[in-house]
Amino acid sequence: MMVKDKDYRINITDERAEKIRDKVNATMCAVLMFMNSIIALVSLTLRETISAILLVTVTAISPLLMILLNRYFEKKY
Repeated sequence: MMVKDKDYRINITDERAEKIRDKVNATMCAVLMFMNSIIALVSLTLRETISAILLVTVTAISPLLMILLNRYFEKKY
């Protein structure tokens, strides 16, 4: 019965797509933080202090912000 039910198949596909999107977003976040760190190091070596400070600050704050947002949405939903 469930195998032939179109709504069931659509729900399974939607859940799978949502999990894939979540994994891609988490991976991209880590990649972007790594790239920001590299840019900050290059800026420091070139003595571009303002850009380096901004990049280090953003890179340091983003994981904390993600944790706080994650907790907020877990409680909300």
